[in-house]
Amino acid sequence: MKKAILFDLDGTLLPIDEKQFINEYFSKLGTYTKQFGYNPNDVINAVVGGLKKMYENNGSQTNEDAFWNYFCDCFGAEKVNDKPKFNKFYETEFDTLKTTTTPNPYAKPLIEVAKQNFDLVIISTNPLFPKPGTLTRLKWLGFKEDDFNLVTTYENSHFSKPNPNYFKEILEKFDLKPSDCILVGNDEFEDYFAATSIGIETYLVGNHIIESDKVKNKPKHYTFEEIIEILKNVK
Repeated sequence: MKKAILFDLDGTLLPIDEKQFINEYFSKLGTYTKQFGYNPNDVINAVVGGLKKMYENNGSQTNEDAFWNYFCDCFGAEKVNDKPKFNKFYETEFDTLKTTTTPNPYAKPLIEVAKQNFDLVIISTNPLFPKPGTLTRLKWLGFKEDDFNLVTTYENSHFSKPNPNYFKEILEKFDLKPSDCILVGNDEFEDYFAATSIGIETYLVGNHIIESDKVKNKPKHYTFEEIIEILKNVK
């Protein structure tokens, strides 16, 4: 019997215009940080560099530390004290980015079916955002943190997709085997390839599938209606 189901967030449960989202995110973050004496372009460059460090994280530190160590290399060690100011951004200005998403009428029914058929329901979004940013995006779908057994964020993760160790870390938290789990995502490389490489059964769903030349054996793409029926009959 399957014990756990993992859901990607952006592009899977949450339909999102990724290009528009990134452009508006950087614009709003740059504007917000000006009040604290930052140059917007410098902040954006530091965030991009910090993202790279999180992608490269080998497990020796949390993604949060990987990001802030790089950020402080750019601006000075004392800037770690600005972390609460940045977290506040994700609770306020970041919320306006909901306009870059569209409603998903299947999100609530999908999670309801998941809870009926699995012991553990996990949000396995790439942990590149602080917790407030991830919880804000969940709020756009009408969810809160305690609707799930785990929500991955940069604070509680030591790897990022497509590193298979990202998924291994989740499994270790709950003493799970790959065969105990199902993953529902939208990215051929970061979700399907990374998860199936360690034996997690994976389904790609929705209208925002991210294809990859790195994946030679193309996986099937499913509709939300199909996934709901699959989950109802999971063994």
